[in-house]
Amino acid sequence: MKEKIFSLPRMGETMEEGTVLTWFKSPGDSFKRGEVLLELETDKMVVEVPALEDGDLLEILASEQATVEIGSSLALIGMRGSVPKIKKEKNKKKDSKIEDSKGKLKTKSSMEQESPPQDSSMMDFAKDDIEILEPQTKEENIRATPSARRLAKYNTISLKNVPGTGPLGRIEKKDIEDIINRIQKPRFADTEETCGESAEQILEELSIKIGDHQLSFKRRGISGRTPLLFIHGFGSDSQTWRYSLGELSKTREVWTIDLPGHGNSLEFNMEYESKTLFNEYANVLKEFLSNAGLKRVHLIGHSLGGGIALNFALNHQNSVSSLTLFAPMGLGNSINEKFIESFAKGQSDQEIRESLDQLFYKKSWVTDSLVHATVLQHQNPKFRKILGRLATILQKQDKQSWQIRDELQNLSIPVKLIWGKEDQILPSSHAQGLPGSFAVHIFPNTGHMVHIEQSKVINRLISENSAQE
Repeated sequence: MKEKIFSLPRMGETMEEGTVLTWFKSPGDSFKRGEVLLELETDKMVVEVPALEDGDLLEILASEQATVEIGSSLALIGMRGSVPKIKKEKNKKKDSKIEDSKGKLKTKSSMEQESPPQDSSMMDFAKDDIEILEPQTKEENIRATPSARRLAKYNTISLKNVPGTGPLGRIEKKDIEDIINRIQKPRFADTEETCGESAEQILEELSIKIGDHQLSFKRRGISGRTPLLFIHGFGSDSQTWRYSLGELSKTREVWTIDLPGHGNSLEFNMEYESKTLFNEYANVLKEFLSNAGLKRVHLIGHSLGGGIALNFALNHQNSVSSLTLFAPMGLGNSINEKFIESFAKGQSDQEIRESLDQLFYKKSWVTDSLVHATVLQHQNPKFRKILGRLATILQKQDKQSWQIRDELQNLSIPVKLIWGKEDQILPSSHAQGLPGSFAVHIFPNTGHMVHIEQSKVINRLISENSAQE
């Protein structure tokens, strides 16, 4: 068996060293000449390092996040066919760590879901409506560069709909950028649809200055009907709605925002207390709607985002056509203080995995790639500081600091309240005995991330609640 060392080549005149960001191959994988093996960050750019000849990856010598000098050993490679089968099996369980450059949360597709029991004490829908969405399957093996694939995933663009301009029809990064550049501009004034791609395949990321906040948001879909506006929970971002946006944008326009202190909206005033925090979030939301030209929306919120949506609706009912809330804050005293604090402080793979495990009923949703992406987020000290501050604002001694339960009777808009029965963060018992009239849905065998674990039914419930406008 012929083996050789694959060393770091000089990829720029001033380049002296680089940091390994992502390996796109695992030990035991074969590759062809010119195929990208890894992504490397230099002092000036992020570059893709290709294979110089056909072969097999035998061993990785420079792990991800390692900084190496020119000529340093990156990997041990061999001629194709030289890797024993046992080597392949040894690494079979290793997940691909292809992440987008911004560390967005991703899930993989190999996980299976079991059917839930056929009984529930708090269901107001037929038993045949109980469905579980299996996590998304891998996209077909389409020729595309890693940078193009990441950009497409981040913007929720299907590679099947992108014509490649590279060798042998390979999709290049610029092909994805061309599609993004052709999508319609933000609707601050009425504009016509100008893009040739179907609207449900396009996700547009923009930002707007609102007071002290630089608010990041995304939009997609078909305008004309009252749009949907999604608000994520604590420590999350707009990526949490990835299983809903594509389906729901087929019939109407959908918007998502990164709350101040989250995602790409990291500007955050650290001086708020619980009541002023929720009021400030509501004020930001009001200004956002005004600047975006949105007179009325259907609000959809999860956890912290559910509490924000509820607070906003109570104070601005003329701007809200309906509410769909997933395990919202503010409807009961209990909250998992240990989770909030550990998630805010966690940095290692083990710490993050233990936290994420509490969010889902089915632990197979917590993939290595999801853990890795979350760890990347938490490596940002600014983000950790914000989460830590929010953790102290939102709860104390397993009790929520903010309550809005008694005000619910003042709502005059359609409200759907949705919970996972096995929610370990905010118990589903908060949905019981509420003042006012609500459609309540409690899903068995489901945790805090009910909008992900039960997305097929969830999408239908959102559509039902927003059908009037």
